[in-house]
Amino acid sequence: MPEPGELPTAADHPRNLFTLLGGTYDLQVDEPVTALCPESLCGASVDWAGLADDAVGVAGQLWLPPGLRGRLPSEVQRLADFENVDGLGGDSARERQEGAEAHIDALRAGGDRPLLWYQHVVLPHVPWTLGRSGTEYRTDGESANGPTDLGDWGDDPTLARVGLQRHLLQVGATDRLLERLLDRLEDEGLWDDALVVVVADHGAAFDPAEPYREPTTATAQEIYRVPFFVKLPGQTEGEVREDLTYNVDLLPTVLDGLGVPADDDLNGRSVLTPVADRAGDAALYVADGSEPIHPVITLDQVVALARRNADLLPHGAGWRAVAAGGPLGDQVGRPVGDLAVTGTAPGTFDLEQAADLSAVDTPATGALPSFVWGTWAGTDEVAPADVLVTLNGTVAGTLSRLAGGRYVGVLDDDLIRQGANEVTILAPDGDGGFATVAPATP
Repeated sequence: MPEPGELPTAADHPRNLFTLLGGTYDLQVDEPVTALCPESLCGASVDWAGLADDAVGVAGQLWLPPGLRGRLPSEVQRLADFENVDGLGGDSARERQEGAEAHIDALRAGGDRPLLWYQHVVLPHVPWTLGRSGTEYRTDGESANGPTDLGDWGDDPTLARVGLQRHLLQVGATDRLLERLLDRLEDEGLWDDALVVVVADHGAAFDPAEPYREPTTATAQEIYRVPFFVKLPGQTEGEVREDLTYNVDLLPTVLDGLGVPADDDLNGRSVLTPVADRAGDAALYVADGSEPIHPVITLDQVVALARRNADLLPHGAGWRAVAAGGPLGDQVGRPVGDLAVTGTAPGTFDLEQAADLSAVDTPATGALPSFVWGTWAGTDEVAPADVLVTLNGTVAGTLSRLAGGRYVGVLDDDLIRQGANEVTILAPDGDGGFATVAPATP
């Protein structure tokens, strides 16, 4: 656990995964925002030029909870304007994805010593700009980049729900990286004998009344719950464990899985041996209290959160359901011919991505407009809460109105055609049918 003023560097944490195994393992390490692997072991594999003291401070501000953030050196806190950092280290989500792909593709077996391969992917971290297949979409519009500038949802349920949709799309892109890694391990003949660990640093909260990142008493379960997957050498069947685990357990678990003796003074414990009572081992730092808390933690709370998020996207399963947000979501995937389209709505709609959808060329651009937004022009009193977006005769997604009047939503990737797409906006007519909304710019 970090002491006051310590940073994620080998100088402040000399006993870590890399220094403990670097004497007997070949290291292939990609650390974009930390510097825990000494240059003597990792050389150019760590971006030392990009890890000046102020950059490390920015990283600390981004990923430390408030209780620890305030313990950073004062000069670092002044330098770290972390709310305005675009991603981490200035890289976009697309650049982070491409860097991860290159590091995975460089994984090689066959040396004289065993291999320690490590990657900090920094995905699905904000900004959320990737579709589920790894394509990129625009986020240059107002309220289009996720939470507000204050790091919350502005008490707007629509912004929080669309944030969840976009987060899930970037989770999909991240999952493809994991698939790429597993395939690479298989191709190199390493999978059966490998110890593979996948872990995250923090979660995100999609409660419109709460910050999406800052842990509070209300969001502690969402912010502090993270995936922790371990595949042991030779393991062929998995199990789900419900006992409490902390991130500091990662290093002792790796050492245990490799049969390497661990020092008794490590903060964490190996999760390979269940421990009955862990609730007092570590504290949760929250923004709405002066003292760290030791909450009662149960698996039922995880199930409740999963059900709440599922209720935000209740229309079916699979990726199409992610695009089926809002009360009109049950229409996504239906042919327009199956709907009762009665006439023309009393207004026009300006869809920002209309031009993008008219000339989709993903192989050339790497882009797919799966996140879209627009504005209603006309009598505000008749502006609907939600509208449908149809592509080529099929409902591809819904747009919901934010508190400021802008409409935002997610489209089903599978319904976006390469080349020209015929786009129509449909609004509820009040009688169970729909009316066509004319485009603001024909």
